[in-house]
Amino acid sequence: MERQAFRRDAINAVKGALESLDRDCRDDPTAPVFCYTCCPNDYDGHFPRQKRSLIDALHYEPDTLVVLDSFFLRVHRIREDVCFVTTDNAHILRNRDWIEEILPGIAVREPGSFLAGEGG
Repeated sequence: MERQAFRRDAINAVKGALESLDRDCRDDPTAPVFCYTCCPNDYDGHFPRQKRSLIDALHYEPDTLVVLDSFFLRVHRIREDVCFVTTDNAHILRNRDWIEEILPGIAVREPGSFLAGEGG
C-alpha cells in the first residue's frame, strides 16, 4: 500500500510541475521555454576535464550527466548563463559551489530560491 501511495504522490508531483510550467508559459507567452533533445550520450569527447571533476565532486554519474547536459546547452544552444534548478540536495545542491566553478555560466538553485522571502 505504501508503494502505491508513493507512486501516486510522485505522479501527482510531476503532473503539478507540468501544470505549473504550462500556467507560467501561458501567463507569459514571451517566457523562454525550450525543449532540446540534442545532448550527447557521452561527454568524454566534449568536456572530459569537466566530467572527471564533476564525478569526483558529485560521486554520482547520472547527476553528473544531467549537469553536463545543461552546460552543453549553455555552450552550444543557449549561449548565455543558465540556471539549473533542482531539489537534489544529496549530489547537486550541496556541491553547488564546485559545479558553478567547474561549469562557468551555470547557476545551481533550488526552487525555493525564487519565492519571495526565501534564500537560495
